[in-house]
Amino acid sequence: MRRLREGHSLTPVGTDPEHVGRGQLAGGGRHEAVVRLHDDAGVGLVNEGTHRLRHDYALEPWAAQARAKAHAKADDPVRRAKIAAAKRGKRRPAQVVAAVAAAHRGTHHTAETRQKMSEAHRLRGTRPPKGTPWTEREDELVRTLPAKEVAKRTGRTLQAVWSRRRELRLPDGRTKTARGRTRRQGAGCKPKDEGE
Repeated sequence: MRRLREGHSLTPVGTDPEHVGRGQLAGGGRHEAVVRLHDDAGVGLVNEGTHRLRHDYALEPWAAQARAKAHAKADDPVRRAKIAAAKRGKRRPAQVVAAVAAAHRGTHHTAETRQKMSEAHRLRGTRPPKGTPWTEREDELVRTLPAKEVAKRTGRTLQAVWSRRRELRLPDGRTKTARGRTRRQGAGCKPKDEGE
């Protein structure tokens, strides 16, 4: 039985896409032929029958063996070390970075996971990944130079320098007027000399 649809070539319903001639493929590809055959037959690509067949097919002994082999290969430490060495020092493509960010956006670590990460950082003596850690050289600049000079030399913001001075139990070097201006800016108020 054949059906003719607008933009479709005549193709026998039920024909195996592997045996459909190139001249018969409207889109010139196997997938397009499969879609067209299902469309002409009035049957969706995935239905109750195909779902059941695929499910039973995946339970065959050879399929289970293939999955076990794939999992063993994926967990092979030698193979994983080779992949890590090949990727080390190379930036991820922009689209991959965007996809990973989109996948993680809005998600949060559980309290248990955060506790484990904190314990791991404490055992290693490292700081949590929040900004760039201060070096001994930068701390020495904080102790000996004015905040503006430290910001200029280190590339950090004045606010970061003032915060670091507080952490080191040093006076931040600001006058009361400057402190008040910073607080107003943090609250969304414009400084008095704005626009001058």
